[in-house]
Amino acid sequence: MIEECIQQDYEKDFAGKDSIDAPKLFDTLFELADIWTPNIDPEEMKEFFDKLKSKMKSEVQRDANAYNVMD
Repeated sequence: MIEECIQQDYEKDFAGKDSIDAPKLFDTLFELADIWTPNIDPEEMKEFFDKLKSKMKSEVQRDANAYNVMD
């Protein structure tokens, strides 16, 4: 079920193309922030992306909580 939803969202975002343009990327990032933040507040969304950026796992990072953006 989840895989089907992800596939549908992917198909909607890419619309048969190999990549997305900048406006579509920004729309997609806004959608992500809108799902994960309680309000449509620019400061909350900025904090979300700051936390997401700090938690992104690099090749050398071994932190098991790297993907937990809710902490």
